[in-house]
Amino acid sequence: MTAHSLVADVLNEESYQRIAALIGSRKPLVAALESGGFNAIPDAMAQAIAQTLSLTMAGYDFANRTSSDTLEPMAGFD
Repeated sequence: MTAHSLVADVLNEESYQRIAALIGSRKPLVAALESGGFNAIPDAMAQAIAQTLSLTMAGYDFANRTSSDTLEPMAGFD
């Protein structure tokens, strides 16, 4: 089972409606960050939420990150 298919099984219309009610008219950036680095399941969930609610995914520069770095937003997202 892929991360995207797992998210499709977990998130439903009610989930999206509840998230939409929480954010109201705001348009927050959506991100899935973990201190240990990239995780496919939270990332897939963030992508699904962003796409369904017409939100923007935050961009992070994982390619140039070392284990001691903090996660810093890429240019244009700070």
